[in-house]
Amino acid sequence: MVDDSADESIAADSVTAVQTAARWLLEAEALLVGSGAGMGVDAGLGTFRGTHAGVWPPLERHGLDYADVCQPRWFEEDPAFAWAFWGHCDRLYTQTQTHGGYDLVKQWADQVKHKAGAFCLTTNIDGHWRKAGWPERALLEKHGSCRLLQCSKPCSDEAWPPADGDVPPLAEECDDRAEEARLPLCPRCGAIARPNVLMFGDSQFAVGQHQLQLARYKDWLQGMRSKSKFQRRSLKGAARRDAPERSRGPLSGLVCVEIGAGVAVATVRREFERLCGFEGARLIRVNPEHTSLPKALARSGKAVCVPLGAHEALRAIDAVLCKLRDGDKLPLRVRASTASTMAGAEEADFGRLSSAEDDFFEPDVATSKQHCK
Repeated sequence: MVDDSADESIAADSVTAVQTAARWLLEAEALLVGSGAGMGVDAGLGTFRGTHAGVWPPLERHGLDYADVCQPRWFEEDPAFAWAFWGHCDRLYTQTQTHGGYDLVKQWADQVKHKAGAFCLTTNIDGHWRKAGWPERALLEKHGSCRLLQCSKPCSDEAWPPADGDVPPLAEECDDRAEEARLPLCPRCGAIARPNVLMFGDSQFAVGQHQLQLARYKDWLQGMRSKSKFQRRSLKGAARRDAPERSRGPLSGLVCVEIGAGVAVATVRREFERLCGFEGARLIRVNPEHTSLPKALARSGKAVCVPLGAHEALRAIDAVLCKLRDGDKLPLRVRASTASTMAGAEEADFGRLSSAEDDFFEPDVATSKQHCK
């Protein structure tokens, strides 16, 4: 049996959540991973709000905050200043190594049973899921990526990876201006290039890469639903005593693992809560600060929050998951709680949730008011 005291460094009120999360992952048929700025904290990256907030030192001297500097207008008004900031971000993201939690999540993704496997949705612009080896075909970077450039006008919807030397160094003896002679240019029209990142109030965001990734995500979800419909038809025609009496929901077997997603820009949180409104889908929320769960999901046993930092939580869950795969059993109260997830779930209104999906798939880049790492 999995020992409640297996890791004395984890608070007692987190143990059951960790064990429940591990059980759900063991049973998962498909995995959807979502991450916000909190995923990078254990690698040494700051968030833009909350306990671990930290951005760019010159901002305070200029009387600016992240929302002020993260605007496309700077590439027109003062591109050397803009690239000093974004060059800092690029160097920080490039030089920072991903923590072991990325590898653990990738291992979980490789082990899910569903033919669609796993998909990753992130609002982070650091490119760390790519660095960790997550496949491009299964990745949606909802706010773009610092590892791609685009035209600042833009003259097209295209984005391209920067070549060596494209990100300009700082001017001599200056921490808030890039070398103007080294500013990257659009190869099509010669205008200043900028990161392919969705900024505040950004009507210049080149959406080509964004739309491609959105289409892949939508296809992946549709593949989940198609398989579930096939399973429901099969179960209805099955003459087996152990066949479930009621049909499976359109996303049955899906486990959503949300890591470090904030509430100020709740893109990931809202999408995962929407999906877990479907019968049979479950939500694992990893967040030490924003631990609340939707009442309907919590009441029906479809959601759990692990109130720990990203790396600590993922290691704790994986430790229990490994023991379960080796044949250990969970305490009775955890098994009962897990079993009640399906029995107590209320089936969501598929049509109502689909309307929320339409909102998610609309890339509101012209009116974006908020953005996070």
